Amino acid sequence: MSEVRFIVSKEEAGLRLDAFLGQKPELGSRSRAAALIKQGAVTVDGEVRPKSHPLAEGEVVTVELSGALSLQLRAEAVPVPILYEDEWLLVADKPAGMPVHPSPGHY
Repeated sequence: MSEVRFIVSKEEAGLRLDAFLGQKPELGSRSRAAALIKQGAVTVDGEVRPKSHPLAEGEVVTVELSGALSLQLRAEAVPVPILYEDEWLLVADKPAGMPVHPSPGHY
């Protein structure tokens, strides 16, 4: 079983617990975060809290990821033509339907 920990920053203070975790790529989505909270796999400073719990700066959020729930992503080497690239912008000619980030139905 693996565990991930996050420390709430000043900018993140005030966010709901599920919204905070939904922003973390380790968890994949807000709905997945809500499911983990409902299962009791998430604690804030060692205490189980509801998904609506408002976070405060410095709180430690711990998530227990079981083998069945841990998100296993694997990168694939897919050739995608780069049409333009500079320091600030990249334009790629990807095929329609190719996801650009993990979301439900793509993993």
